[in-house]
Amino acid sequence: MVRPITTDRQVTRMAARSTGGTSDEYLAGSPAGTQKVLQGLREVIKTATPGATDEQMSEHAVIVQFQCGSTDLEPLFDLEVQLESAIATARAGEYDGNEIGGDGGDARLYMYGPDADRLEEVVRPILGAAGFMKGARITKRYGPPEDGVREVVVDLGS
Repeated sequence: MVRPITTDRQVTRMAARSTGGTSDEYLAGSPAGTQKVLQGLREVIKTATPGATDEQMSEHAVIVQFQCGSTDLEPLFDLEVQLESAIATARAGEYDGNEIGGDGGDARLYMYGPDADRLEEVVRPILGAAGFMKGARITKRYGPPEDGVREVVVDLGS
């Protein structure tokens, strides 16, 4: 069973331990520490998705575009914890992070895995339960970010 990851600090410690580094090296901005942690993160993700290669892990994408509507980001951070946990538990890929406009307006969430449809199936109920996700659009990309790769855009619903 995959243990859900709930905080960035927890991920950093896990990754650092898996490569013999320390989270303090990473948090202090040490280039060597950063490389160790990044290598460890890749191993943590591979553990959550057995048999996946580095290329496969990032092949498909689910990108959610929405209006954040507030500069209070705590509800978004809570949502991210839920997404990370669900994706890891389902072994569907990885939650990569967000982009948020400085005014709390236009925002995006990025998730990657070997199957965009499976990834959407895992995250859709969580997104739908978040009130601030009303009107969100989900883009499923079926391959690497290149010209000609098939994309499907669907509305989350209201």
